[in-house]
Amino acid sequence: MAVDPVSSTPQTTTDYQTFLKLLTAQLRNQDPLAPMDSTQFVTQLATFSQVEQLVSANKGLTQLVDATGANTNRLDLAYLGRSVEAQTDRFAFDGSKAALAYAVGKDAKTVEIQIKSEDGTVVRHIAGETAEGRHEIDWDGTLDDGTRAPAGTYLVGAVAKSEAGDAVDAAVVVTDTVTEVIFSPDTGSAVLVLKGGGQVRSADVLKVSG
Repeated sequence: MAVDPVSSTPQTTTDYQTFLKLLTAQLRNQDPLAPMDSTQFVTQLATFSQVEQLVSANKGLTQLVDATGANTNRLDLAYLGRSVEAQTDRFAFDGSKAALAYAVGKDAKTVEIQIKSEDGTVVRHIAGETAEGRHEIDWDGTLDDGTRAPAGTYLVGAVAKSEAGDAVDAAVVVTDTVTEVIFSPDTGSAVLVLKGGGQVRSADVLKVSG
């Protein structure tokens, strides 16, 4: 099992200090007429040296982890203002068009793309391609009733079914602009906030442009 250098350092430091105190007390309290065996003393000094090296190595690993995290965070800032493609169900519609994509598993007989308002109401049903793999679609804002959708935030989903009516794997991805980068001290990773309100991890970004 891998050792976390950050979490193990305090315990290692405590063991190091305890060992040093015990060795010092042993030397101070030894019988002058029967001093510690030289071989045993050398062995304890060697152990002391190993513990000291372990503490130093753990400090170096901790610094390396911190530096790596800082560099990753700086890289994530480069997403600000850029257009990214990522898996999320929220997207921003500018009143003109929205670039959407979806992937379908095998054995799909029917595929339906559902555009929803923020409250979850389906406002547009679009028949999708049933072939396995990725497909793209540009929604021009047309609603089921023939009117045009106003600019704003919408939801999108893909429903795929087999000939028997069973659910088939389907996932949607959207293209949107990164407006904010939030760093989580708990996970040490960044979350990208999209213009449409969606939030994705930088690791889940599939494509970057702009």
